[in-house]
Amino acid sequence: MRAVIEQIKKLLQDFIAPQLEAIRGDIKALDARVIAESAAVRQIVSDSEQRVEVRIVSLEQIFDVRTTALEQVFDARMTAFEQMFTQELAALKESFKLRFDLTDQRVSNVEDRIAQLNVLIEAFRRELAAEIRRVEETLSADFIRMESGVDTRLAAIKGDVDTRLMTMAEKLDLIRRKLLAEIKVAKLQPA
Repeated sequence: MRAVIEQIKKLLQDFIAPQLEAIRGDIKALDARVIAESAAVRQIVSDSEQRVEVRIVSLEQIFDVRTTALEQVFDARMTAFEQMFTQELAALKESFKLRFDLTDQRVSNVEDRIAQLNVLIEAFRRELAAEIRRVEETLSADFIRMESGVDTRLAAIKGDVDTRLMTMAEKLDLIRRKLLAEIKVAKLQPA
């Protein structure tokens, strides 16, 4: 058995050992190749990272340039809008000022007309008061004249009525006396 083991050992050394040495060489070559490939991949990755970084820096610069351009456009438009707004506001203020001035002028004109009307009304009131006094004086004189005329007429009518009443009283007294005389005569006569 020892001989078999020695044969197997020899067989292994003769046949498998060179194979193992070849495999080891292949593994070392593969390791060297993997290391070389890793280095190449690392180089590619490094180059890609550098390109990406360069691209990112380039994009950042483009973004910064475009942002700056947009900010300038926005600032220019805001400045133009502010100027337009300021001009419009100034125009509105001027328009309101003109309208207020015109309104003030109209109010002043109305106040002047009211003052003129007050003067005219006062003059008319005085004239009307004077006319009323004149009419009252005329009416008062007419009433006094009419009153004296009425008093005269009433006195005349009263005198006329008194005269007529006296005449009637006298006639009634005469008739009464006649009737009394006739009654006395009638009483004296025999029946």
